[in-house]
Amino acid sequence: EPEHELRSENIEMRTALRSFLRTPRLFACVVVCLAGAIGVATAVFTIVNGVVLRPLSFQHADRLVAIWGVSPGRDTVKRGFSWPDTTDLSRMVRSLDGVAAMANAPAGMTPTGRGDPVQIPMWIVSGNFFDVLGVAPALGRTLSSADDVPNSQPAVTISHALWRDR
Repeated sequence: EPEHELRSENIEMRTALRSFLRTPRLFACVVVCLAGAIGVATAVFTIVNGVVLRPLSFQHADRLVAIWGVSPGRDTVKRGFSWPDTTDLSRMVRSLDGVAAMANAPAGMTPTGRGDPVQIPMWIVSGNFFDVLGVAPALGRTLSSADDVPNSQPAVTISHALWRDR
């Protein structure tokens, strides 16, 4: 009986293939739709997996919060804090273990090294940023509060991928 089922499935596959070959546009449309559906499903899973299912790689990630300001008259526009506001917030707020600042650097940087120069996105962060996140470097040191002092030596922390590839 399993042999009979195999023959039956074989006949059904040949019939379906002949039907598709008689209507190649329909066949192409079906293939494109299936490929698109598989691509969308993969993209949605990747996003859900990265954002919801996989925890952040920080110590006590469940206690991490982001604080935004709101512009007067435009209650939907998020804005960051100025450096003096961040310093005041850090001193005055007692309910948080630490306050760190970060801002997207508008231009990024274009390092040279191995290969062609490429623009790399960059964030400007306060000296205690990595301490607040509870992250330690694999090599070297992270930024510190001493790096926040005016006229201090410029300092940078790079990712493992950038260090490896450049």
